[in-house]
Formats: sequence, structure tokens, C-alpha cells
Amino acid sequence: LEIGSEKKLVIVSAGGGKVGFPLLEASLEAAHLLIDDVDLHMEIFSGPFMNPEEFNKLKRLETEDFAVNRFTPDFLSYLKAADLSVSMAGYNTCMNILVSKIPAIVWPFPQNREQRLRAERLAKKAPFTVLTDNDLTPDRLAFFIRERLLHKEAATGMININLQGSTNTAEWIKDLINS
Repeated sequence: LEIGSEKKLVIVSAGGGKVGFPLLEASLEAAHLLIDDVDLHMEIFSGPFMNPEEFNKLKRLETEDFAVNRFTPDFLSYLKAADLSVSMAGYNTCMNILVSKIPAIVWPFPQNREQRLRAERLAKKAPFTVLTDNDLTPDRLAFFIRERLLHKEAATGMININLQGSTNTAEWIKDLINS
């Protein structure tokens, strides 16, 4: 990305994009509030299904340091390079965050009970800040982003979740058959 090692890289994503506009808009507006405090580069991925009008509104907020894109086939590489993820709390995104071992701010979609349950459970074992709808203001989100970026080193050390589910299940089945 040629952004320099002194900049903090924040990846903001909305999964498929149908419902993530409020999070992406608040994140971009929060980034503009943080310009004086944090040397920040933000890559925003709206998802392929975001409404074109909403996507265009985000594009109008784009700057050299705040890029807005629909999709990348290399999302995991972006996360691994990042200092922070700000995203919806879908299953795939949460697993990508855990594999990348970076702190995260997640907004569970309110109409999806599973996302909130997942996010709250993960927050007990990983550096996840779980947002509510009331947190989707530029001021509140800027506060959470600043806090997570300032405490990144301590947060990354606490991720201790076994992500080898398929291997563990195969071993469990093998042991069950052999007993």
C-alpha cells in the first residue's frame, strides 16, 4: 500500500454490504476526526452488494488516506497487515480477524441475533470491542478507534483461541472410532 510504517492501518469492512453502510459512514467520519491525533490510513471495503447510492456517498468522503473500494480478493492479507479491523460481526469476518491476530471493533447487525452472541463471546477471549447502534456516531467511533490503536500491543497478546476445528474434529472422530 506504500503507506509507511509510521501510519496506522485500519481496515473497515461490511461483509456483503447490504446492511453495513451506517458502520462505514461513521468510520469514515471518525477517521476525519482523528487526523490531528493519529497518523492513519484507512481501507474501506463496502462489499459487492452495497446500494450504489450509499457506495457513492462513501466515495465522496474518500481521500488519499481513506480509500473506499467494493471488494478485494486479498482481504486476509489486508487484515494481516492492519493495526485494527472495524467491521460487521459476521462469521467469516470474525474468523479472519482471529486468524490475523489483530484487535477489532465489531458492530453486530441488530436484526441478526447470532452476530451479537458471537461478538460478545469472542470479546471475552480476544481484543474485540462490541458496538451498539448508539456507538455509530463519529465521536464515539473515533474514541474506540483511538483506544484500540493505542493499546494494540497489549491486545494482540491476548488472542488465545484454538482455530483448528476441522483437525480437532477429525482427531475426535478417529479417537471415537478407535475406542
